[in-house]
Amino acid sequence: MGVMEMQPGEVGSLSARIYNKVREGLIIGNFAPGDRLLMQDLAEQLGTSITPVREACLRLVSEQALELRSGRFVAVPDLSRARYIQIKLIRMALEGLATEHAADHVTPADLEQLESFRVSFVKSEKAGNLEESAILQSRFPLRRLPPVAYADADRTDRKHVGLDGANPQRLLPGNSAWLCRHG
Repeated sequence: MGVMEMQPGEVGSLSARIYNKVREGLIIGNFAPGDRLLMQDLAEQLGTSITPVREACLRLVSEQALELRSGRFVAVPDLSRARYIQIKLIRMALEGLATEHAADHVTPADLEQLESFRVSFVKSEKAGNLEESAILQSRFPLRRLPPVAYADADRTDRKHVGLDGANPQRLLPGNSAWLCRHG
C-alpha cells in the first residue's frame, strides 16, 4: 500500500476527502484483495484523527467496496469468479448501451478531449508507468462528458477511444475498484 497524503486546498468535508483518497487507492490498485486497512494507520498517513477515517471507511463499506472486519480495521473484499463474471456481463451491457447513446450525441470537442486523454494514457502505458496509467484510467473523463462519449471496442464503425473495454480486469485492480468507480 502506498503512502496516502491529503493535499492542501482540497475541498469538501474531511471525511469526504478521505473517502475520495481511499476510493482512489482502491480504483488504482493500491490495495489488493484481502488487504487489511487499519483505520489508525490510515489516519496517521493522512494526518488526521480516526473519526473522519472511520466515517469514510463506513461509507465504502456501505458501497461494498470494503468489508468491516472489526471496529479497528476494514478489508478489501475478495472477488469470486462468479462475481467477476457478473460484473463483466453488467459492464458489457451498460457500456454498450452508453456507447450507442454517446455516439449519437458526441461533439467534436468531446472527441478532442478523449483523444488527448487517450494519447496521454497510451504514452504512460508504453513507458511502463503502471501507476500513472492506473491513475489516468481512474480519472477517465466519463463523468465530465454528458453523455458518456467513448466507443466500444467491439464497434468497428466508430473510432475506438475507450480504454481496454474488452478486459474488465483493467478496471478491477483491487477487485472492488469497479464497484467503487461505478457505485
